[in-house]
Amino acid sequence: MSKYGLLLTILLVASTIQYGSYTGTRFLVPLLGVLVVVWSLFASRIDTSNKLSLRTDFNLHAFLFFSLVVCSFIGNSSASEALFDTVKIFLPVLMSLLAIYLIYHSRKNEIHNAILLMSVFALVFLGLEFALRSLSIISNPSQVLQNFYALKMDSPFMVDSNAVGLYALFYFVIHKIYFAYFSVSQRFRKVISAIFLVFIFLTLSRAAIATTFVLYLYLFFFRRSMVNQVQLVILGLVAVCFLSPFIYQVLTSDGSGSTKLGVLQSLPTLSAQYSIKELLFGFGINEGNYAYSYEEGKYSHLLITMLIGHFGLIGFACYFLFFLLYGMGLKSKGMCIFLVANVVGLSYLHPFLETIFLCNGIAIGLSYKYSSSIRTEK
Repeated sequence: MSKYGLLLTILLVASTIQYGSYTGTRFLVPLLGVLVVVWSLFASRIDTSNKLSLRTDFNLHAFLFFSLVVCSFIGNSSASEALFDTVKIFLPVLMSLLAIYLIYHSRKNEIHNAILLMSVFALVFLGLEFALRSLSIISNPSQVLQNFYALKMDSPFMVDSNAVGLYALFYFVIHKIYFAYFSVSQRFRKVISAIFLVFIFLTLSRAAIATTFVLYLYLFFFRRSMVNQVQLVILGLVAVCFLSPFIYQVLTSDGSGSTKLGVLQSLPTLSAQYSIKELLFGFGINEGNYAYSYEEGKYSHLLITMLIGHFGLIGFACYFLFFLLYGMGLKSKGMCIFLVANVVGLSYLHPFLETIFLCNGIAIGLSYKYSSSIRTEK
């Protein structure tokens, strides 16, 4: 195992272990992990080759960080809240940048070993989470019969199993990207993919399961010819027209679905009540979580409404521009992270979850490494 591969695994562990409230304890392990990686890089001789690529990535990450920090200081009611936002933004953005650097400056066999080690840790974590969550289910089966959500709310490591499902889904996507870029034995590819899929379904997270189906449809679509893609688009539009009443009925009959619809329906009304400054720069993370909700004092679950509440329309535009530029540059494979985040975000996804940015950085690094190896072979 190379040093870079080990440091990449440290980032994975740091982004996984997130316990406690959204205070110092919430940030303790992710912050320590990032500090260890940064200290290790500076203690050794940092490779400064490929400056243009590194400069471009650094500028994009700096653009996102400083634009959101500016929005935070303008929109927040207190400096302490703005400082909280700064730390909350800084950790995932730096994780993304570090992941790009570590992947790009590793050899192909070192990347394979790093991906393997990360797979082992992620799968052990998912297995342990399911085992401990199952114990609470077995100890009180009557509660499960009365309330389906009891199957999901007793996750020992995260808020609920939805968060675990998103974690499994994002690392499943990383493996799909890795398998697409580098040759791996079919058996290894199928076994790893199957295990991740099983764990995604065992979380019972409907958002994660539905997004998995959307991801496979997306990958299937881009493997078709242009003519077939046009036919699939037309077929999809017809299907949506016919199924939309059924989909609406399902959403309104479910407590979780009706909540999300309520958030979207209340968005125009709430927007009209806020000042231009609040619309453009938001309220900061803590207050912004509740700014665009379906009911006063309730949490706004949707990715879009949370972003607008956090940093306003300007922050929202900067956030999506960051991921869209990378997604377009990496084409269909690179867009997988962007796609998954937005589909899951229709249910619930915190915009600054460390896992999103770490996986995005890994995907970018894999793409750069693949392009570099192609140029070398030529």
